[in-house]
Amino acid sequence: MHTWTSIYAILPGTQVPACFNHRATVGGSLTIKLNESPLPKSLRLKGCIMLVNINEETVDDHDSMFVKIDIIDKHNDLKVRRTLRDLFIGPLLTEHLYTFEVEAEDVTSTELIFEFTTKTYDNWKIGECGVYQILEAP
Repeated sequence: MHTWTSIYAILPGTQVPACFNHRATVGGSLTIKLNESPLPKSLRLKGCIMLVNINEETVDDHDSMFVKIDIIDKHNDLKVRRTLRDLFIGPLLTEHLYTFEVEAEDVTSTELIFEFTTKTYDNWKIGECGVYQILEAP
């Protein structure tokens, strides 16, 4: 979990690991509170999502999709600029975790909302999600 990923990594698992200190066990939205003062100009973060196939009886011949990633300033409801806008993932696997890195730029708030949503196919949703901040070496 702590190694760099060029785009994303797929790992077996049914729960977002505890090392992601900000987690939501239902759905793809979570809020984090930043304790740094002053706020850093940018934040490097590691994200983790678990996909759930809503209707396993439906034959889904798609093996990839986009996951939309939004980071929103909780105080003014504006989207924070980030390096990774959408994540193209495949293969689509249940009981697996997808981890990736994203950088938030021009952070002006101590509270950020992370929203992960599936795009393209209605049979899949975000089951759990998590985020942790990658601390830069001094």
